[in-house]
Amino acid sequence: MLCMESTMKLCEYTPVDEQECLAIFDSNTPQYFAVQERETFQGFLNRLATPYSYFVVRDAGEKIIACGGIKLELSNQLAKLRWDMVAGELHHQKIGTFLALSRLYQICQFSDIRTISLHTSQHSYLFYEKMGFVVQHIIPDGIVPGMDEYFMQLNLDESRRQAIASFAHRALLA
Repeated sequence: MLCMESTMKLCEYTPVDEQECLAIFDSNTPQYFAVQERETFQGFLNRLATPYSYFVVRDAGEKIIACGGIKLELSNQLAKLRWDMVAGELHHQKIGTFLALSRLYQICQFSDIRTISLHTSQHSYLFYEKMGFVVQHIIPDGIVPGMDEYFMQLNLDESRRQAIASFAHRALLA
């Protein structure tokens, strides 16, 4: 289990967590997610299966404060970050960083993975850019009118893997 200063921990998602994850989704609508995406997200949670893994971040009181997933495509040497979100009232408190780096660290355990991709909007892409993700292309109004879809990628060379591992050991595995 990954921890950060004993205040947060990353846990496997279980169906019992569904309502709290949906509440987090709702707290980010319509700024970060389109209302129309809720049904898709709920369907994703209800049909979780390999090659997807989904996680929740719990605070010291065991409340779910963030959630996000991984899809592994080992035959393509690719991993994807999926449905990442932090409770709306808790943005800018390093919870998203913990969630992202925890999953990047897990992905790095698969030596065959060479690339990590994600898609997001104009409202979140700078967060991922700070972590080294690069915008590959943008589809204007690709999510809904007024919400552009950004496709981003991070190449996992050896130096990037070492940097993620080093940071994880300092910040996540306390």
